[in-house]
Amino acid sequence: MRTAFLGASVAAAMALSACGDSSTTPSPSPIGSNGITVVSPNGGETFKVGGTIHIKWAITNPNTSSASPYVRCGSGEWFNLIPLSSISNLNVDTNVVIPDTVYSLDSKSLIPFPTGTNCKLKARDYVDGTVLDTSDAPFTIQAK
Repeated sequence: MRTAFLGASVAAAMALSACGDSSTTPSPSPIGSNGITVVSPNGGETFKVGGTIHIKWAITNPNTSSASPYVRCGSGEWFNLIPLSSISNLNVDTNVVIPDTVYSLDSKSLIPFPTGTNCKLKARDYVDGTVLDTSDAPFTIQAK
């Protein structure tokens, strides 16, 4: 397991969100039925901005060559947590530092990392956006 650190510079934040997701992303299929299964966080956990979040998923779809993790709280924008280039294999098991700020494709600016009690992680095939899975239940991300 490794820890990825997310920078707060505009360039780094834009790179993290470059694979950003829009609110029109299709709903996920039943858990793991389409080849990706989110293992962690999967609901009930509590994390804090500036702290680490353990991300783990498994891919069983032979057509999936890469995947990206996104997180959102509530019904807002999805934010990419790990740049694709830092993912070394398909079955991810890593810790990520939750940044203070993230680049928003909606507002085209840096915003505070979203917090709340209704957060979800989505693991999504980088090429085929219909191959994805989300946390089974919400988790919490608290402000510093």
